[in-house]
Amino acid sequence: MEGGIKMDSQKIGQYIAYKRKAKGMTQKQLADALLITNKAVSKWETGTSMPDISLLKELARILDVTVDELLNGEDSLEKTKMPTYHYQTMTIKRSMYKTYLQQMIYNQQPLFIMTILVGCLLICGGYAIYLLNRYLQHHFDIIGLVMMIFGLLCLISLKVKLVLQTHFYKPKDIQYQLHQQSFDYIQDGKKISYFYQDIQDIWNFNDYIVLKIQNKNLFILHEDLSYIQQQSTTSIHAPISYQEKIQLWIKMISLIIFVLLTCLEVGYVVILKRIGFEYFFDALEWIVVAGMIISLYIFIFIDKKQRSHQTYIIGSLSIGIIFVILWGVGSRLSPYHTYYSLSPDLSSQLILKQNKTTGQFKDLHYTFLCFGKANGIYDAQGENISTLWLNGDNNLVSYDDHNHQQQAFIATYGDRGNGISYYYVLSTLSGNWITQDNQDQNYEVSVNNGKVEIHSHNQIMAFESSQIEQFGTTAIVCKNEYGIPCYVIALNKNCDLNDEGLIASGGTITIVNVEDQIPVELFCTTYKEDPDVQQQINHDMEEKAVKQINEMKTLLKQDASLKKFQNTNYLLKVETQSQDFFEITRLAYQVDIWKTSDSIYQLTDQINMIVVKAGTIDDFYVEVEADTWMKNESTGEIIEGGYIPQYRIMKGDGCYLVRKMEYRVPGDIQLIALSSPLKKDVSKNTLYRFERQ
Repeated sequence: MEGGIKMDSQKIGQYIAYKRKAKGMTQKQLADALLITNKAVSKWETGTSMPDISLLKELARILDVTVDELLNGEDSLEKTKMPTYHYQTMTIKRSMYKTYLQQMIYNQQPLFIMTILVGCLLICGGYAIYLLNRYLQHHFDIIGLVMMIFGLLCLISLKVKLVLQTHFYKPKDIQYQLHQQSFDYIQDGKKISYFYQDIQDIWNFNDYIVLKIQNKNLFILHEDLSYIQQQSTTSIHAPISYQEKIQLWIKMISLIIFVLLTCLEVGYVVILKRIGFEYFFDALEWIVVAGMIISLYIFIFIDKKQRSHQTYIIGSLSIGIIFVILWGVGSRLSPYHTYYSLSPDLSSQLILKQNKTTGQFKDLHYTFLCFGKANGIYDAQGENISTLWLNGDNNLVSYDDHNHQQQAFIATYGDRGNGISYYYVLSTLSGNWITQDNQDQNYEVSVNNGKVEIHSHNQIMAFESSQIEQFGTTAIVCKNEYGIPCYVIALNKNCDLNDEGLIASGGTITIVNVEDQIPVELFCTTYKEDPDVQQQINHDMEEKAVKQINEMKTLLKQDASLKKFQNTNYLLKVETQSQDFFEITRLAYQVDIWKTSDSIYQLTDQINMIVVKAGTIDDFYVEVEADTWMKNESTGEIIEGGYIPQYRIMKGDGCYLVRKMEYRVPGDIQLIALSSPLKKDVSKNTLYRFERQ
């Protein structure tokens, strides 16, 4: 400026900045109104230069001040005249204080985001380390738990701080009086004077304002905001809006996702890949990289401009579509076809990855987060692979090998012992097992001296120890002489083993025919190590036998000729006038086996021995020993087995009522045992040979 008048450029610059902000204008808006650059306005407000004299009148008009006020750098005395103020009184309520504290949390964005980020990283990283303990065994479980605890503390720290500060806060009455250059503030009986120029921040709430001076928060009535604003050059902060809160949370979540996905991918490339782990699905790596890029983009650009709810919805749908497309592309480009199955109790997961070209597949048995490590490699013909959960931690995997022969293995994920020592399932299974609750699929299983004998569908199959393959410590596969899997037996989770590796009591097993793949539950009838349990089982079996025998007597009493009787699975009718134990038994066996036919197999039965153990010709108990041959008409394969049925037979009028006794149910109840059982060897007698289809 010319004319020899010395002016305070710093004061004038501050005054211009104060009036500009009071009008709600930016430096660029003011510069555009004066047809100058915003850089010139910036120099004025910092005091490095002064406005040109030609601009003073227009500048004063825009800022709604006089030229004199502009040159003096302050309002006129009329404007700044201090009104007469008395002491103002207000109560700082708990709700007011809580609202202010919440605002401060959101206002400290870097600290807020960093606290949540660190908490999430500690929890996720701790969980990953906790799971890794299964493979490294270096007390990683303890480290993981400690990390998760600290992560949880980080997540709740801000909330806990807010709750504690609010809970212990007591409503306070304060008084204050405004003066020309300062104001008096009375709290807790103490009076302190503060200067307006020392105000660091002004927070504007609906019915009150908060002044921050010397790390103290002073609550003032909202009606005094205009005067305090005139005396202070401090900018006024408004509470964060709802949309800004949403943007902040989106920004924070996107950063967390980016950091977690980055750690996941880096951990995979640097550590997990080197020790044999790989993604469950090959497309997952595509998804992880895309997630990193998208989350970083959202973090950077979320608050660049105002956006509507529709924008967020459209953006979310677009991201979802991108992930679906990437999943489809990644799966198509992958050289593997993945079979994934989660157990019914959600405790275990089966992952099989089959090479689309060779058919070879691997069992990703050792799983870690979204990664798996191959436990075994198998050669399969085509994609004919089926999976079946036997219980929560045993899965039957069936497939055809390159010779078109059906093969099977058990993917096991648990243990029934202490998890330290290895034990043999065959020894654990020692004893007799029968179908639970008389299901439609009935089995009788006997395990003794390393041999397994299975009674099913009117046939007996026996397996030597050399024909039995154990998987883990929970399941076995029984194979025929050609190495083809026939049956699978798995220990259920309720099998509690004693120190000798035997089932103590109450445990059940699951048996599956590899062909029909129908799981059936069995319970044990020979807990020799538990006499109390064995006594109760024997008692229950005897009661069951009495009911069955009384049922037979009732039927014959109602209709001795059984004219309206129809054969069932266990009750049979034999029409004959014969008085020969062995002839009657032969006819009973014939009726029994002819109930079962199979279009695939041609069956041949030969009775070898008949043993009458108790009773008379009117009511007797007999046991049959027979061999069975099954011939597959399409392949010519012959499978040999055995069958040992037991019958209770009662005489009627021109007929006999036959009861096929269940395994371990005593058939000689209410009968007198023969001093010497009647036996007949009929293994060479063609009359006791039957063929059926």
